[in-house]
Amino acid sequence: MKIRTITTGISLESPQQREKIYQAAEFNQKAKDLFEHQGYEVQTTRIATNS
Repeated sequence: MKIRTITTGISLESPQQREKIYQAAEFNQKAKDLFEHQGYEVQTTRIATNS
């Protein structure tokens, strides 16, 4: 089975909040690894922001 994308939404007060972006990217990678370990194919990961 395939998962097209894993999307994490974050709210940024400014584009310079890199730590939030890094945390979201790390979360996405962990989620991707978890799903792949369960036998799913994950096509992409994304981060959606309010900025």
